Amino acid sequence: MSSAQQSPAAKAIGYAEETLRVHHTYVEAERARAELEKAATKIAEWNALRREAEEALKDRDMELTANSWADHPDFSATKMEGFVRSLKQSDEFSRILRKKLSEYAGQLQRAEHDKLMAETDIRIAVARMNELGGYLSYLAAVKQANNTEKLENRT
Repeated sequence: MSSAQQSPAAKAIGYAEETLRVHHTYVEAERARAELEKAATKIAEWNALRREAEEALKDRDMELTANSWADHPDFSATKMEGFVRSLKQSDEFSRILRKKLSEYAGQLQRAEHDKLMAETDIRIAVARMNELGGYLSYLAAVKQANNTEKLENRT
């Protein structure tokens, strides 16, 4: 069907879809929303892993401290503090936990960045949809004014 044979409604829909890409803008906003949901889920997962590792590290620190006091009750508080500090640094399990915490922090930063980018994409899509809505309202008002003018000229 040629454009001359199309109804005015079909022409308007074609213009909105093909030229203004209204539906494309909506699809992009939906994609960004899905990305935002994924990023928020990842943030929650990485935070949970980080909390678990932090708790395990605190437990290990307490275990090392308690064992040190049990093994060396004759140490002064200052000497014990230095001994425990060096023990914590050389403890393999503590080192593994600190490495995990560092990895989790990196993953968390990436997920937060992804979340920020998805939020930005949504804001852009919403602004574009608002802009398109205003433009389509303007076109409708112009069309209505033209139709009113034509009716007045006929009478």
